Amino acid sequence: GPVTKSTVRNSRWHVGNKCKLSRTAIQYLLLQRNNLTFLSNTSFSGLQNLRKIFLNGNSIKFIGEQTFSSATIKDVYLFENSITELTNDSFGSGVLNIYLTCDNLHQVPWSKNKFFGCCVRDTSVPEVTFTASFKPLMTCFQTQGFMCQKLGGIEKCRPCAPGLFANGYGECRKCPKGGYYQDEIGSQKCKNCSNGNFVKKRGGLSALDCTTCPDGTNHSIHAGFRACFCKRNYARIDRFGLCTLCLPEGLNCNNDFESLSLGYYWNWSFPGINVSLYSSFVTNLLTFNDSYDPSTTRYTLKIPRVFKCPRPGNCPNSDSHTATGINGNCQEGYRGWLCSKCQNAFYSVLNYCAPYQQKWWIILEMIITMSAFLLIIILVIWKNTKTRQHDGRLFVDKLSSRMKIFLGFYQVVGDLYESVNVVSWTGPLRYVGQLISFVSLKLLNIIIRPQCLYSHMLLDPIIRFKIAVIFPIGLIVVPAWIYLICKVYLKCCKKTANAENMVKLDKIKSKLLTYVVLSLFITYQPTCDAIFEIYPGACDTFVVDRDSSITISLLRADYDINCKSIAHYQTEAYIATVYML
Repeated sequence: GPVTKSTVRNSRWHVGNKCKLSRTAIQYLLLQRNNLTFLSNTSFSGLQNLRKIFLNGNSIKFIGEQTFSSATIKDVYLFENSITELTNDSFGSGVLNIYLTCDNLHQVPWSKNKFFGCCVRDTSVPEVTFTASFKPLMTCFQTQGFMCQKLGGIEKCRPCAPGLFANGYGECRKCPKGGYYQDEIGSQKCKNCSNGNFVKKRGGLSALDCTTCPDGTNHSIHAGFRACFCKRNYARIDRFGLCTLCLPEGLNCNNDFESLSLGYYWNWSFPGINVSLYSSFVTNLLTFNDSYDPSTTRYTLKIPRVFKCPRPGNCPNSDSHTATGINGNCQEGYRGWLCSKCQNAFYSVLNYCAPYQQKWWIILEMIITMSAFLLIIILVIWKNTKTRQHDGRLFVDKLSSRMKIFLGFYQVVGDLYESVNVVSWTGPLRYVGQLISFVSLKLLNIIIRPQCLYSHMLLDPIIRFKIAVIFPIGLIVVPAWIYLICKVYLKCCKKTANAENMVKLDKIKSKLLTYVVLSLFITYQPTCDAIFEIYPGACDTFVVDRDSSITISLLRADYDINCKSIAHYQTEAYIATVYML
């Protein structure tokens, strides 16, 4: 309705309350954006010192005669109103400057054959000047969409142009990229684009700058500070780009970016793949306001391929939805490719990583084991010095036959335990599998591991292969040297008959052959395993990027070993196969 003295008094009270001014002392009257529609000749009566009136951003269509008749009024700001017609009678002789939006005007006022109106456009906004000592007024302007700057003793304030908004601290900032624009002058915040639309560049000037969000985005909600949020199970590599469907198994794409699901693994240590840059990009996407880093809105390098972990529990990826945990993480005790290796202070038991036992237990177990082994040797030597048993067989022969039975049983049970821990049990059998795995794990946990006492005693496949090749040779060469030494000794040092020496040598040869055959039998399976572990067929090839341009071949027995680095050992493994045959 029309602005009366009461209306102005209320408005003046608001301004006066904020700026600490009395009614008669009012020089600047801020009535912008108050939904005013009409001004009469009594609207500003009684304001004897009024110099500048801000009426911009209202819905004023008509101004009555002599509305601005006061001789003290110098500037009237009427831009961003719906005024279509003005007459000279509306302004007194004292008005010098009228700031208008001229687009809708049918008639413009003239005075003394001179146009005294100023058309306000996007590139030319009016400026208010006052003494810098008048700080309350500056505070008012700063909170009303103005940018203020102090030049000497003068304070100059200018309303923020379209595409900008006032931050409340005397600064104008561009409306951010995303679902925001501003088509008005002197605004304190930006307007929202309609759902599913966004502005490609900062400083959107109108709703026409809002364009449809790219493919794969959710058009049913506001775009926010990006080119709309991605649909469910879609991800992007550009904050203001399209979103693509997450096709590979094992990806979690609920936050506009790709992260790992439980039980999956990826590796970022290859050329053209940079986890630091991707982590910065994820940090950018997880910033839901205008404070994101504009230099990290895109990730332009490759993203690695996802692999399923042999044991899903080894790859929990509990923090993969965060920027710091984007690499994924292994369960405690595990590390390396597919989280298949044991960390320091852990050792492998049936493909599980168990913590080292306490040192006192390891030492006690080693003492008991060595004592038992020494006792067996003494017993064998003592029994071997006795005469043959009633059945004509030596004790060592009986011992070796029983050892063969025991070792055969151990090998079968060992393979059974390993198979049980690999099989994925379903239904009621799942509980049986868990029980067998638990029992086998607990039984094998009590067996000492040398690396528990000294970590450098952990034998990797290459060291095991070298031992597997050298040990059988040494096992044959050493007894041969012992036999030759005994033969020379009996021939040169013993003054006995030649026939008697031959009998003794035959006994020595028989015993040595027994020990050699027994030792070779005991070590046959681990020797074969160590040789087979190095074969080229024992390597797993992985395509680590989605363009299939980067591949890596790792030794299945130890994913820390690259198969390309052990090519000569693989050739030696073929030669060592002769021994197995």
